[in-house]
Amino acid sequence: MTLKELYDTFSVRNLKEMHESARRAYEHDRALTQLQKDAALNFRCPLAYYGTDVEKDWPEHVDAIEEALTVLNVTFIPIDK
Repeated sequence: MTLKELYDTFSVRNLKEMHESARRAYEHDRALTQLQKDAALNFRCPLAYYGTDVEKDWPEHVDAIEEALTVLNVTFIPIDK
């Protein structure tokens, strides 16, 4: 199953919630310094780091979610990856 096929099975509400969560993850990661990102990778650190800038699947999923929203004619602000 492709990502497009997967996201085509979700409701508009779910797609919008996932898109908003991804947007917040990207914004959060951009606000961290490299030192904070490195510290967050240590499980004893209370910081969260989602890896949006290093994991290749983040943009792939965001693109698939945005494609599904576009097909459904849902208005959204694209995420700057």
